[in-house]
Amino acid sequence: MNPFKSGPEKTLQRDLDTARASRDKLAERLKAAELAISEQRAEAQRLARSGADDGALDVAEAGLRGAQDRQTTLTAALAETKAQVAALERARDDLADKKLRSETAVTIEKLALEVAETAAAFDAGAAKLAECTGRAAAIIIDAKGLEIFAKNARVEVSAAVAMISALLRSNASGVLGGSTPAGLPKPEVPLLPKSRPARAPTQSIYALENLKCLGVDGNMQTVAKYTLASLPIPLAEKAIALGKADASGTDRARRLLATYGNSWSPVDAADCYDLTTDTPPKKRPVATGRYHGPVDHPGPLTLPPFVTKTGPAVVGVAARSIGDKGSGK
Repeated sequence: MNPFKSGPEKTLQRDLDTARASRDKLAERLKAAELAISEQRAEAQRLARSGADDGALDVAEAGLRGAQDRQTTLTAALAETKAQVAALERARDDLADKKLRSETAVTIEKLALEVAETAAAFDAGAAKLAECTGRAAAIIIDAKGLEIFAKNARVEVSAAVAMISALLRSNASGVLGGSTPAGLPKPEVPLLPKSRPARAPTQSIYALENLKCLGVDGNMQTVAKYTLASLPIPLAEKAIALGKADASGTDRARRLLATYGNSWSPVDAADCYDLTTDTPPKKRPVATGRYHGPVDHPGPLTLPPFVTKTGPAVVGVAARSIGDKGSGK
């Protein structure tokens, strides 16, 4: 056997490389031929416009026909070369598929033999176990169950191994015949737990005002006045610098904590200073509880019993009493 003889894969790959190089070369020549046709046609039309004689036009038209014939020849040759490349690629793929199927079938057959050999070793061990536990059962009755299990295992495993070996060899035949996938199934990649992003470092503060900011989880976090909280370090430092919080370990924070405690209570975000945007809380109107007189009403107007019938001002019972005393009544 010649050790330098090329295998079918190398020979096929060499032929494919040659065909591809020829195809690329023909494609370049065809582009040049199409350009030459354009140039020859333009030259013939230029001569005709300039009133050239028939001899000059014959020469130009002959050059144009030659360029067109060259284009036709190169186009046909390129089509044939492309078909050759496609056929060689199919042959290469078929050869690779056959090689893979042959390797897969050999691997499956080895696996079937391995199962049978391992089953034979298991059967020998189970037989030995059944024999010695049978002798032990004559001494202690508790060994009888293990003896029965070992005998049953020999029967069950033998039948299962015969079925598995037959199925493996049937699968190998299907691989060679093309009815089953050429390659072996890939082992499942275990799913790795998703690593949680590192949490931003925080600092503990004692709030002196109602505060809010974006927490480390990206959600809006509110902190009620006189409560402890953990904020991202930049926001905690800002709150301390603005005098809206103290570090949790300061003397004032400890005194306030001892006085007011740290009982959490809900707080409206509108009533909080926004540390993220440096926005103060919204001002709310203060309800005085004072009566401002009657309002427009579609029905008959009925005044409260404590309102006098005269004067623009609202007068309560106490004010009327003061008036009565002043008049001597």
